[in-house]
Amino acid sequence: MIDALLPPGADHPGRIENFEGADGLTLRYRAVEADAPRHHLLYCHGIESHGTWFLPAAERLAQRGITTWLLDRRGSGLNRSHAPGDARTEGVLLRDIGAFRRHVGDPSLHLV
Repeated sequence: MIDALLPPGADHPGRIENFEGADGLTLRYRAVEADAPRHHLLYCHGIESHGTWFLPAAERLAQRGITTWLLDRRGSGLNRSHAPGDARTEGVLLRDIGAFRRHVGDPSLHLV
């Protein structure tokens, strides 16, 4: 089941949501929400990873009042149905981040 796919130290998979990327492509992300968020964090993973790897950290941050969004890039993690490395330029990634921010209401956030 899904729990077998979680990294060590993660208690749950987070909430999986969709948003419309910069060019209209539907992209998925995980949300790990604090009960009363004081801060918002957007976690963008590296080349050979995906947001699931950071669930344990996101869970600990939620306990400290930080809502974390784990945004998988095109071709990775929750968005692996798109061709691997599908973001052809850094501009595509930046436009997706802008579209995501608009999707969540453009809050003040920290980027990791």
